[in-house]
Amino acid sequence: MAEIKNYHLNFGPQHPAAHGVLRLVLELD
Repeated sequence: MAEIKNYHLNFGPQHPAAHGVLRLVLELD
């Protein structure tokens, strides 16, 4: 899950795409 954290930090928590990807990953996981 470290890669997802880095991805989220790089995108910024306010970026809608980052939030969508995070939710998608959590749902798939």
